[in-house]
Amino acid sequence: HTQSLLTMFRRRVPPLLLLLVVMLAGKARSALLSEEEEESCASVAASLNAAFRSGEKFDAKSESVESYMARSGLLVIMCTTLAGYGSTNSTECDEAMDHLSASFINNVTGYRTLPSGFGSVVDVTKATVLCAYPADAATDSRDGRGCGPFSMDPEHGSQGFAKATPAQRLAVAAQVKGWYASLGVKRWDQVDCATLVPSVVNDTAIVTPDGDPTTTFFSYFSDCYAPFLGHPLCVDSSPQCSFQGTCGRLEYLGPEAWPPEDFADVLHTQNALHAKFPVLVRRDWNEVILEKKKNQDDGADFYRAVFYVRDPIRFSPALQRYFRRDAIYRAKKLGRPLVVATLPWATQPCDDCPTDDFAPWPDDTIAGSSELLFECDDEYEASKKDDGLLLDLMESP
Repeated sequence: HTQSLLTMFRRRVPPLLLLLVVMLAGKARSALLSEEEEESCASVAASLNAAFRSGEKFDAKSESVESYMARSGLLVIMCTTLAGYGSTNSTECDEAMDHLSASFINNVTGYRTLPSGFGSVVDVTKATVLCAYPADAATDSRDGRGCGPFSMDPEHGSQGFAKATPAQRLAVAAQVKGWYASLGVKRWDQVDCATLVPSVVNDTAIVTPDGDPTTTFFSYFSDCYAPFLGHPLCVDSSPQCSFQGTCGRLEYLGPEAWPPEDFADVLHTQNALHAKFPVLVRRDWNEVILEKKKNQDDGADFYRAVFYVRDPIRFSPALQRYFRRDAIYRAKKLGRPLVVATLPWATQPCDDCPTDDFAPWPDDTIAGSSELLFECDDEYEASKKDDGLLLDLMESP
């Protein structure tokens, strides 16, 4: 993603000054709402729990997909920390893209769409769904506001070989030679694809619209460049998980998205994927693309709540504190309630909980549960009347 001016501002402004800016913004919003108008955290949490547990089926003939999502589940946008844990709220929630990328969850899909530690719940009545996918679809690298083909797709993409001019084709070939030179090699068969795309999990499989895995992400990535070069881009040494049923992630890179009216097919395909690959339970999520409107991310009315995940099996105590701290910043900025998404095992004894960052997913019997409970962060609620306590919460961990 392109670094936004807001992100640069956050990284350069001293923490205390940024905190004061966020606090003043929150007070300004609160002043505009009467006590009757501002929904309490408790009522929001109860509403989120009821929607998550509804799990009704979607019928495009009787209602819009937005209406269905509003009553039968939750639409969540996950956030990531850009500058490393411990930074001063340098977070991103898809602000840098030309669309918003969300995931739909209810007690049928389960909470598999919570891959990160904190995020926001969208008020679907204020949203416009453009398209959807049954798995992550790399929409930050797609044309058409996330609903078009993968931009480097050889046949369909705006930057692919078929649509490139002769000059552009030469430029891509020259760029690749530069990559090889930077690695100290001259031939494609001397380069491991994982070296060129280190951010991708090496057991990621590409799936078809029918949910059938076909190849690895690295092989697909290499094939996108092959027409420009006359040979593969690199050597794919990743596990051939698509044929062994052991893939840790799925990616859909097909040229077409599912239109909103076909959202029932999206959920059906997502469930079929998890039936084929039980190991993917809670490791994969659907992707719902929303129209991004002017000033939408700064408009608190677009969100119902901000949440962070309580998951001692997956996240170390320090990591959970960072997620909570960043969620507090976002809740205060938007003036929305802060709730905790408690996973089923969060209150169970844990002898092997991680002490440093992430840990592997729990076993399938635990991860298969669909229960999720939202509750208020009582300490944060109390801090609204005590700026000193709020300062302590936002400056920790």
